[in-house]
Amino acid sequence: MLRSISSWTIRFLLAGVQVTGSLFFWSHLRRTSRGLGISATAYAPLLARARLHLHGVRSDQRSFDLLFSLPGVHTIPLWLMLAPERLAHALSGHVPRSRNEVPAGEATMLTQGRRRPFFYDRICSENVGAIVVIGAGWDSRAAATADAGGAAFEVDLLATQATKQACQARTGTGKVTFIPADADDANWIGDLERGLAGSPGRTVFILEGLLPYLEPAYAAQCVGGLARIARPGDVLAFDFVSRELLELPNAFDRALSSQLRQSVAAAGEPYRFFMDTRDDDAGLDEWLRGLGWRLENTEPWRIRAGGVVVGGMATCTPMHA
Repeated sequence: MLRSISSWTIRFLLAGVQVTGSLFFWSHLRRTSRGLGISATAYAPLLARARLHLHGVRSDQRSFDLLFSLPGVHTIPLWLMLAPERLAHALSGHVPRSRNEVPAGEATMLTQGRRRPFFYDRICSENVGAIVVIGAGWDSRAAATADAGGAAFEVDLLATQATKQACQARTGTGKVTFIPADADDANWIGDLERGLAGSPGRTVFILEGLLPYLEPAYAAQCVGGLARIARPGDVLAFDFVSRELLELPNAFDRALSSQLRQSVAAAGEPYRFFMDTRDDDAGLDEWLRGLGWRLENTEPWRIRAGGVVVGGMATCTPMHA
């Protein structure tokens, strides 16, 4: 209890510093990322992983180092934003609930960023021969897999990959194979198939934070294309936003949904693809089966604690397995 009080006292006293840093950090980032042709939404999950690392909740030094080396990241506002948390944790040892892992089944739209890393970590720790991160952004899993001796691939837009490779040349990286992709054509599937030829063991395909931002036809093209090259035992893991986010019965929930959708739209990348998850997982399973996958597990997240399910994460296996 004393550690918690000490931590919150420090954070309260330095709240003005943190708010100022946050405002300058995000405003600068939105301006510069557009000029670089890089997704602004890729920075939020990177920052979430860096904060988990900062508090000792999830070790990820690669993400922490990458955050400070990326163009568009102004390090002074970033340190103003993170320093109060780091100081409070160093002096008290307390990890606030808002910076801790969210247990399975308890995530909301606002906290799912602190659940997703652990969901994908679990899948990537289960006898993986190769990992493929599609829409990789600033993800560090491929590099970690390569360092451990596995085959690792990242698929993303060329501008993002060039920036990431330049930064990782300074911070260190594993032997990752980078496959450039177009924004509206899944022609990278063939390159990925050739790259995976002969790789031993199970392949895990990860689409973290990607499907909601794709046009529905392109989302189906990507997922169907992966089913075509998947082998028995392979796994596809992804997260999604449900159509229910647009059809909430409660006025407060509708206002919260509108605010969330406007925030991603303001970054230039609105939600475009909404999964039909009514009747439990029937709609999700039907969509996957039509593309060659069999639904295995789902983990939902809600609009708020105790509210309507508006998204989640899922794993599936190829139907020809």
